[in-house]
Amino acid sequence: SIDLCKKAHKALKDQYPRLKCAGFANPVVDQNGVILDDKDLINKINDSEASILLIGLGTPKQELFFKNYEKQLVFERSQLSP
Repeated sequence: SIDLCKKAHKALKDQYPRLKCAGFANPVVDQNGVILDDKDLINKINDSEASILLIGLGTPKQELFFKNYEKQLVFERSQLSP
């Protein structure tokens, strides 16, 4: 929910006051990790130039989401764990 996104943002901001949030979203994602309601979400993420992307869709949706869109997301590969 968007309220949960706001709570998570506040908790991170409280712990890391210099944190700059590029935004947050609450997309509708099917059981296969496919975005159903915001077809422009990947472009919005890329346009944000965020250094970190947190995905909290629950398991296994978040893993499937990342697998589905990994090649479309613009980020430095060196930031990924091996």
